[in-house]
Amino acid sequence: MRIYFIIPVILVLTTGAVAQRKDQSQKPETQYASSLFRMNQVLEGVPFLQTVQNVTSVSLCLMNCMKLKPNCKSFNWGRNGDCQLMSDSVCFNETLLLTSREGYAYYDLMDTPDYEKKHLKDGYCRLFGKCSGKCYPRTPHFVDTPMKKSEAKAHCEGLGRTLAMPLNLDEQRFIEAFTRTRLEILIMT
Repeated sequence: MRIYFIIPVILVLTTGAVAQRKDQSQKPETQYASSLFRMNQVLEGVPFLQTVQNVTSVSLCLMNCMKLKPNCKSFNWGRNGDCQLMSDSVCFNETLLLTSREGYAYYDLMDTPDYEKKHLKDGYCRLFGKCSGKCYPRTPHFVDTPMKKSEAKAHCEGLGRTLAMPLNLDEQRFIEAFTRTRLEILIMT
């Protein structure tokens, strides 16, 4: 089995890459990666599938990630040539956050850059680096029944969700922007 790589490099807004993988038994597979709003940041706390050194470009790091598909979901690439391939991404695990690291950038794998572009303008992307459409959680679940905080938290956990409870106006505005829904909340402790 031979694997051929065609690597046209494109810029996705400020920085990004595209790679295509093709073998004789299947049609070409194209993946995109972008680090917009994720420069000088990395994903930590996730075991690396593999660390490849002396990788001279983002496109080559993306190619290494594609070789490990479907397990490779994201990567950190450093200007020093480090290519850290990961089995998780900031999008697939809500508890993961990006941390600062000079000279590195974090990349999610994306299927189509056009679909992803609309999320790049969102505050959630700029604040947390969660810029892929895959980052966005399910539709918010709203409850009209008055509940105490402990009851609401238990209700949400029973649905496999997290209670969003703004404690001030800034947090409320963030939740409204994130859910794209106007909230009328009476905060009670």
